[in-house]
Amino acid sequence: MKKASNIRPLDIRRPDPPPAPPKVGCRRKYIPIPTWVDIKEKMPPENGRFLVSDGDYIAVGFGNWLYRDPNGKIRMPANNGDGMDVNYWMPIPELPQSKVRKDSKNVKHC
Repeated sequence: MKKASNIRPLDIRRPDPPPAPPKVGCRRKYIPIPTWVDIKEKMPPENGRFLVSDGDYIAVGFGNWLYRDPNGKIRMPANNGDGMDVNYWMPIPELPQSKVRKDSKNVKHC
């Protein structure tokens, strides 16, 4: 008997297994994404770290570094002595969980 050349074996693949159910007690908490706050509307915390911007550049600021110049503008000093007008600020966002060290004691691993 002659074999047909155009017949191929059946492709029998098993379906992917269903995803594993989530572990009990392991919930992802909602973390709000920080947004820029106009310094005229609200001042940043006095004893905290935050991002500051003049609208063109971004820097890390500390509450005790900010001062009001004689013209009434909020400023932050710089190493070169020039300083920076601060028009906006926002809290520093939390690190993504994938970037947190695995040996960290304050992180709940799921």
